[in-house]
Amino acid sequence: MLDVGRVEDSGWGWVLTCSSLIFVSAIVAGLLPLTLVKVKSIHRITAFGSGLCIGASLALMTPEGFHLLMDAHEKHGLNPGFGGVFLTLGVVTFFVFESMVSTEGHGACGLDGAKNRVGSRQGGRSPRGSFSVECGIKPATMDGSSEPLVDSNLGDSNNTREKKEKFYRRNFKGVATMAVMISHAVADGLVMGSVAATGQQEMNIVVAFAMIAHKVPASFSLATFLVALKWPSSSVVKNMLMFSLSSPLSAILFYSLKYAISASSFDQMLSLVMLFSAGSILYVGFFHMYPEALEASEGKDARSTVIYLVASGAICASMFGFLPDD
Repeated sequence: MLDVGRVEDSGWGWVLTCSSLIFVSAIVAGLLPLTLVKVKSIHRITAFGSGLCIGASLALMTPEGFHLLMDAHEKHGLNPGFGGVFLTLGVVTFFVFESMVSTEGHGACGLDGAKNRVGSRQGGRSPRGSFSVECGIKPATMDGSSEPLVDSNLGDSNNTREKKEKFYRRNFKGVATMAVMISHAVADGLVMGSVAATGQQEMNIVVAFAMIAHKVPASFSLATFLVALKWPSSSVVKNMLMFSLSSPLSAILFYSLKYAISASSFDQMLSLVMLFSAGSILYVGFFHMYPEALEASEGKDARSTVIYLVASGAICASMFGFLPDD
C-alpha cells in the first residue's frame, strides 16, 4: 500500500541520494578509458548486477506494480488489463528500438562491423573487462591501434568517396549507440523515480545497487567504444556527461510530476510506470548484462562463476521481499 506521508518524508531523499550515486559512479567509470585504465573483473560486477535486476523485477517491482494497479483500479477505475500491456512494453520496447537503429544488417546498433575489426586486432580475442552491457558492444583496444575515422589522404580522388562513406558509417555507429544508451538511461531513471515514489526502502536499496552495477560497466564500455572510434576526448567527455545525467534527471523529473498533476492521475501513472520499469530492468538483466558478463568470462570455471553470481544476485534481491513495509 502506498503511504503518502512516508513518501513525502523519504521520497526526495532517496531520489536525490540514488541520483547522486548513479551520476558519480557513471561519470567516474566513463572517464577511466581516457586514462587507459582497464578493469579486469568488471564482468563480475555485471553478473551480480544482472541477478539484482532480475530479482528486483520479478520479486519486488512486478508484485508492487500490480498491487498499485489494483489499488488504482479500486480507487480510480483504472483498467487492470493495462498492467500486462505495460509490463510487456517494458520488455519489448528497447528490443524493437535497438532493432530499428541497426544498420546494414549488422545487428543491434550496427556494431558488428566495429566489433569484428576490434577483435581482429586482438588476435581474435577481446581483452577482458572492457565490454558493454548495452547494444552488444564488445571490448575495444586501448593501445591506440584503432584506425582513425578519416585518413590524412582523404583528398585522394581515387579513395575519397569510399573513405567519406566509411567515416559517416562509423560516426553514425557512435551516435546510434549513444541514442540507445541514453534511452536506456532514461528508462533507468523511471525505475528509480517510480520506486522512490512507493516509499519502500527495501526496494529502493535493491534498485540502487542494481542501477550502480548496471551503470558502471555500461559507462566504462561506452567510453571505451567511443575512444576506439577515435572520437576527440572533449566529445567523449561531453557524451559521457550527458549519459551520466540522463538517469538522475529522468528520476527527478518523474518524481516531480506528483506535485504537478492530481493525486489520482499520479497514482494511476505510478502503477503503469512501475510495471513498465519492471519489464525494462528485466530486459536489461537478461538480455544485456547476463550475456555480456558470460561472454567476457574465460574458461568453464569463469563462466560457472558468472552463472552463480547471477543466481546469487537474483536470490538476494528476492529476499528483500520478506522485509516488512513500515
